[in-house]
Amino acid sequence: MTVLEKPQSSALYQLRWVTRILAILILFLVVAGMLLPNHYKVERSVQIAMTSDEVQAYLLRADVWGDWLYVEKGVVTPLAEPVSNGSLLAANDMLRIVYDAGGSEGEIHFTLVTDGLIEFSVVPKEGISSVFNRIELVTNTAETTQVNWHIEGELSAGFIGPYLALVANQIAGRNFELSLQRLRLALETDL
Repeated sequence: MTVLEKPQSSALYQLRWVTRILAILILFLVVAGMLLPNHYKVERSVQIAMTSDEVQAYLLRADVWGDWLYVEKGVVTPLAEPVSNGSLLAANDMLRIVYDAGGSEGEIHFTLVTDGLIEFSVVPKEGISSVFNRIELVTNTAETTQVNWHIEGELSAGFIGPYLALVANQIAGRNFELSLQRLRLALETDL
């Protein structure tokens, strides 16, 4: 063996070990991802110094959702046709999400609207599965309402879906917090 062959074979030996370790690490991450749940659940709440009837009346107005609902790089607008009950939202009504980049659109489809409860599905963009949302209004005192917002669902993003589900609370939670703070600001400044 010449002097040049020895360092070269040593480097190849080290490279083999590095690639083996990387292959084992990638295999471990894939197997772990297959064992983790795809299910995610995000919950946030805010206290608003208004009665639940006043909060509900505001939330049922189709024209105000764009004022308080935070959509990253987009805005919520009523559809061109009127909603079923004039400007008040009801089950089967829809709002449009218009994104800044590329002109793509999504939808908010209301499935249940009752006293103290609004359920709706959000389809962020065409081809992306819908996300079920639930907003509950809980009366704390005669003049204070707690607004609870929940989403729950399954991420179907291949083997990285479970890893995304692990951080869904941080990702979606930030948008919830911004939306709820904007809702409280909109309601409490309109007094």
